[in-house]
Amino acid sequence: MTAIKTNCNIFFAAILLAAFTFTGCKKSGSGDDSGGTLGKASIQFSTNKAFGGKNEFKSNSVTGGVVSKVNSLNKTQISITAIQMNGTQIGTAMLVIHVPQGQTGAISGKFENGSSASTQAVLTIGISNAGANQEAYTSKTGNFSITRLTDSEIEGTFDAYCINETTNTNINLSSGKFSGKF
Repeated sequence: MTAIKTNCNIFFAAILLAAFTFTGCKKSGSGDDSGGTLGKASIQFSTNKAFGGKNEFKSNSVTGGVVSKVNSLNKTQISITAIQMNGTQIGTAMLVIHVPQGQTGAISGKFENGSSASTQAVLTIGISNAGANQEAYTSKTGNFSITRLTDSEIEGTFDAYCINETTNTNINLSSGKFSGKF
C-alpha cells in the first residue's frame, strides 16, 4: 500500500503540473464534467476545515477530468482524476480504486484495507495557487461505496480522514461523490 501511495503522490504532482500548464486560463462554470462524455470525471466533497479557502471541493475543469480502467492479474484498477479551477488556484482530487476483475454493480470498501483485501482505495487531494503553497493530503481511513459499476461508467460515494504526512495535519472529508465514463 505504501508503494501505491508513493506512486499516487508522484502521479498527483504530475497532474497538478499538467493541469496548470494546459488549463490554467480555461474556466467552466458547469461544476459537473461527467456529462456523458467519454473519459470525463467528477469528484466533489465537503471538508471540516478550509481547503483552499473553501469547505467544498467540486470539479469544474472540462479538460481536467479523466477516468481510466486497467485490468491486471485478478484486479481492475480504476483511476478517477478531477480538477477544480478558481483563477490561479488549482485543486486536484485523485481516487484510485482496486476491485476484483470482472465485478460490476455495487461494491463497498475501506480506505485502510491491507494488500490482501479484495477492494482497496487511495484518495489524494491537493490545492495550489499558481503552483505555490501546495496543500496535499492522502486518505488514511474512511469508506467508499461504488453504487454503479458497468463496463462504461462508475458512480459512488465516500467519506475519508486524510493526512498530510509532511506537516502531520489532517482533514475530514464528507458527502463525497465521484462519477465517470470510461
